[in-house]
Amino acid sequence: MVYVDDAHGEGVLGPGGRGIVSHFNLGRDRVHVEMGTFSKAFGVVGGHISGSIDLIRFAYNKSRTWLLSGSHPPPVAAACLAAIDVLESEPEHVERLWTHTRRFKKEMAGLGFDIGHSETPITPVIVGDSARAQELSRRLFDLGVFALPIVYPMVEGESANSNDHERRPHPRGCHDRHRGLRKGRSRARVDLTAQVQIGYPASIASV
Repeated sequence: MVYVDDAHGEGVLGPGGRGIVSHFNLGRDRVHVEMGTFSKAFGVVGGHISGSIDLIRFAYNKSRTWLLSGSHPPPVAAACLAAIDVLESEPEHVERLWTHTRRFKKEMAGLGFDIGHSETPITPVIVGDSARAQELSRRLFDLGVFALPIVYPMVEGESANSNDHERRPHPRGCHDRHRGLRKGRSRARVDLTAQVQIGYPASIASV
């Protein structure tokens, strides 16, 4: 049985943002269970488990979380459908996301950041220590940049990072502003080095 967790793939990977299965050119007959969420790229709440009719019937009758849950209100269901309609009819949003992502990764690598080996718009800035990641996140917030720290046990102890996501609506000017923040604020870099021994300039992240 092949189970695909596509929480971060839908709306991002594959032609038109159709997800991991489409990205790797797999036929739906090769994927038996697919899980996804509406709370990330779709910008709503909720999620789905997709599969065969037998799987759906099994889930209806055996899934305790399903049996004890209430349904979403109609506006939430309508918003999910609208998000899917946008993905299907306006492919330029996904294309622009990847344009921003490639530029972001190039700039970050050029400034000497350790951004790991991510091939998606989720780009880590690895600082190697949970306390440093939290301090970096706080310092960036003071500089007007919102970047969540991802710390142990969400990642291995030496892989703590500032989790930076590209989002499609960012205009190019926003990237230039953050690039200037990173390059132009040598004082911020010195402060970071002196206070927490990070030695990194301020990072770009989702605002």
